[in-house]
Amino acid sequence: MTSLAGAVLRPSGLWNQTWAPPNQIAVQSPLTSATTNCWPELMVLPQSSIRSEPVPVVWIAGSANRGPVYTDNGCTYETVEGNVLYRASYANVASRHTDYRDGLGNNDPTLIKDNWWEEGTADGDNKGLVTSGNKIMAGVSDVPPDVLANAGLEPAYRHLLTLRVGGVSVPEAPARVGTSTAGANALYVTFNPTFADGGSPVTGYTARAYDPAGRQVAHESVGAAEFKRSALLRIGQLPGGGGPFTVTVTASNDRGTSAPSLASAPLSPTTASAPPAAPTSPKLRTAATAATLAWTPPTGTGDAKIVGYRVTVSDGRHPIAVTGRDVLVTQPSAKGMFRVIGGLKPGTAYTVTVAAVTAAGTGPAATVSGTTTAG
Repeated sequence: MTSLAGAVLRPSGLWNQTWAPPNQIAVQSPLTSATTNCWPELMVLPQSSIRSEPVPVVWIAGSANRGPVYTDNGCTYETVEGNVLYRASYANVASRHTDYRDGLGNNDPTLIKDNWWEEGTADGDNKGLVTSGNKIMAGVSDVPPDVLANAGLEPAYRHLLTLRVGGVSVPEAPARVGTSTAGANALYVTFNPTFADGGSPVTGYTARAYDPAGRQVAHESVGAAEFKRSALLRIGQLPGGGGPFTVTVTASNDRGTSAPSLASAPLSPTTASAPPAAPTSPKLRTAATAATLAWTPPTGTGDAKIVGYRVTVSDGRHPIAVTGRDVLVTQPSAKGMFRVIGGLKPGTAYTVTVAAVTAAGTGPAATVSGTTTAG
């Protein structure tokens, strides 16, 4: 049996990141590592640290196409209990898999209970996958202080979070630069942000566009905090007819600027005029003062890539802009998306819409209604 209890679980937001940022430590169930696929792509605590009781941990997800807790076929009799799970793609707990031992089509026995999360899945028993007593959170402030206090490394080991290895230096270069059209003379640029920061936090990124002759024709910078929120930047004023363009990205900290990344594939920007289709399968999973809005990205994106979603709520608040790496990697895809809407009133009916956004504009919206639970 694998038990993961008392943890604060936070995805890194990077594609295929296998290490935690320098001020975090990622850990893995001691029952797994090389022998199973229960908790992939994470650092492993040494065997001497194994204890029989659940150990509170801080969890950094290994890749953006999985929730913070991911188990695969062969993992069974698992309990995921008392955790705080947020900022995930697709699911907070991605744990439904078939039990092939009995040939009856049941799922591997898994209990997901009493967690604080954004996913909002209702209580139920899906052929052995039991979900019970989990609570929707709009932010970490919703979580009881005693749960947060019990998370992370034990006090005797928390000094490990401050340790540095080697001297302070410039950051490593970003990786996996990709582009898409942002209009007739502009490109959207996304990339894997730097996580090896050289011992000094990354403060920003700069993208540079080059024509086929290798001449720099434009550049644009973005702060690290803004890129973490949006997962892209827009580089404009590209010369008409001068493409296709390649783009490299550098990272900066207080020690200087990294080497440039490998270049993106060449791309010529084009005018975008066809809007995306509406998202499908909208659902509103409600609590007393918050609700999880879930949807599936549209199957048609028009003539440009989706760069965000626009969410409206019938209480008259300003539209909510949904951005981030999960927006970019779910198009079009059978994988769903979700966001939590906070600040709601108990026992109140709400109507919520969600629409995709591309360089061509905002597409038609999908609509869903629900009533929050009594306080």
